[in-house]
Amino acid sequence: MPRFHSFILFAVVLGWSAPAGAVDIGIWAASGYKQDVQDYLTNTGLFTSVDLYDGSTVTPSLAELQAYDAVMVFSDSTFNNATTLGDNLADYVDAGGGVLFATFGFYTSPGLGFGGRVVSDGYVPFTLGSYSSSGPRTMVVDDPNHPIMNGVSTFNGGSSSYRNTGISEVAGATLVAHLDDGTPFIAAYEPAAGVTVGFNIYPPSSDIRSDFWDSTTDGALLVANCLLYAAGGADNDGDGWSQGAGDCDDTDATIYPGAPEVCNDGIDQNCDEVVDESTDNDGDGITQCDGDCDDSDATRYPGATEICDMFDTDCDGGVDEDFDLDGDGYYDENDPGCAATYYAGNLDCDDGNAAVYPDAPEACNGIDDDCDGSVDEQTDDDGDGYTICAGDCDENNANTYPFAPEICDE
Repeated sequence: MPRFHSFILFAVVLGWSAPAGAVDIGIWAASGYKQDVQDYLTNTGLFTSVDLYDGSTVTPSLAELQAYDAVMVFSDSTFNNATTLGDNLADYVDAGGGVLFATFGFYTSPGLGFGGRVVSDGYVPFTLGSYSSSGPRTMVVDDPNHPIMNGVSTFNGGSSSYRNTGISEVAGATLVAHLDDGTPFIAAYEPAAGVTVGFNIYPPSSDIRSDFWDSTTDGALLVANCLLYAAGGADNDGDGWSQGAGDCDDTDATIYPGAPEVCNDGIDQNCDEVVDESTDNDGDGITQCDGDCDDSDATRYPGATEICDMFDTDCDGGVDEDFDLDGDGYYDENDPGCAATYYAGNLDCDDGNAAVYPDAPEACNGIDDDCDGSVDEQTDDDGDGYTICAGDCDENNANTYPFAPEICDE
């Protein structure tokens, strides 16, 4: 086992869906390899700052823990006070905080492993056991759709693959991945109001010591994702937002920060603590909740003058209805700007007769029903010289037409 001090990583996370550069990290560490963890978490671009603190000499209070959205804890020697640390971490999770527990904290050795109420009352995702340094060990994914696996393809624990062995995930924890020797690797757990995550590989990478996890794989993103998930928690309704990330109703996928506000339903869809509010984005004086059918276009609102533009200008549910007098869906050449702009070549030759429009069925009625410029035109399909409008009573029989010789054929 590498010999150096325990440390605690504190993470300020503004939400699982927060953009890069919106998250602060604090690491409580002593000496040795802690700088590597600080460096690779900084280099993920997911955190605005990463600060180091010594966990082997200082035990954070609950108040200090609550300054952060997530805390990462791991060790390679004794904590300053594992019992008090564990009690404070349990209180922190009870209050909604997120904790990432990592190797060698899953060790049964007093002080080196986690202690206090966080263990006795079941907040850690893994049971405690021994440790191993036989490697390399690789990752086998159990839940590829879990948010912790976002963007992660590969992980190799390195030639030593330092990990705790003889452990298992606790009842209720979700096993996200295991190592190729069957040892649990990553598990997510919700023991209280907050979320905890277990990471069973020693966190420093091969950038600082060659037998640590292989930094050419996705370990840095994996650790960062674990912290983000611990801070944001589970997304129970699948809308991309957890309660920790700001979802004010994690049982309803239509409710989340920034969701479209539904009018007159008494529900705060966008989680801004205001019900049924609506903005006037286009500045036309009408909001969506007031009936604006397109709040991105200031010319469209209830009561607007309908213009012929293939849109519902006055928000009454009809499109260009003031320009189609007979309601047949076609416009005549007398509708200013309408026919020429939007319907050129497809004009209604009689906007007062709904049976007359381009391509309408031609009837034998002395009217140009199909607006092609011809009246009662028909084709002579059987070639007998007569159309139906000319009196042909069977346009499929060339022997049948007006004044044809009558033959005895029934």
